[in-house]
Amino acid sequence: EVHASKFVRHICAMELTGTWCAMCPSGLLRFKYLIDSSYDGIVYLMGFHINSTSSDPMSIEQSSILSTRFKVTGYPACIVDMRMKTGLSEDYNVIRGILNESLEEYPAHCGVAIQSEYIESTSQATVTVKIASERTSEYRLLLYAVEDGLKYQQNDGGTYKDYTHNHVVRKLLSATVDGDKLGQIAADSEKTKEYVVTMEEAWKVENLSFYALITDENGYVNNLAVCKAANGNTDYEYVNN
Repeated sequence: EVHASKFVRHICAMELTGTWCAMCPSGLLRFKYLIDSSYDGIVYLMGFHINSTSSDPMSIEQSSILSTRFKVTGYPACIVDMRMKTGLSEDYNVIRGILNESLEEYPAHCGVAIQSEYIESTSQATVTVKIASERTSEYRLLLYAVEDGLKYQQNDGGTYKDYTHNHVVRKLLSATVDGDKLGQIAADSEKTKEYVVTMEEAWKVENLSFYALITDENGYVNNLAVCKAANGNTDYEYVNN
């Protein structure tokens, strides 16, 4: 029996992309259309840039780790909830099927809240993540810094053009792509974890957000929350709100 959670279930869509990837802009455009029309406020995009035929100035090591782990061979690809992958050039029904499976077969059993207190003089943010569990379970926490508005040339259908890159993963702030162990959280109880993040010079703080992903005992993302780096605060999101 599938348990109905009081928390809104958010889906994590890790797009694997690169400035060298000719098909990526059109694939992302189609995917964004699907999200905006059917999964608004449910699916959260993260752009993992990867080096391939040429280097990408936004690439990070974790993109290659994820690409290898999920045996990604064609781009743009998307890893949904650290569980399944899909190509973004696939038929809409295929992608929709994967997103619906996440919602129907893997319901939320925890809620996530996140807050960032940014102090400009020290260029540091104190990020507080809260997890409220509805069942006794082992959890891990992945924290990422994600930035909008990055301007770099992009291969678009074979021609390099000026392009604005959004939801670009800039840095993994937890220890590994598997996250930091939170241990077991008992049913109907809450756990808090705090990170102190030093902003890097290349980041524009006003365009930066923190993404907190909570994974279950299978390593799948069960829920997530996002807040602005500059004093953002996102509380638990309840189904009846």
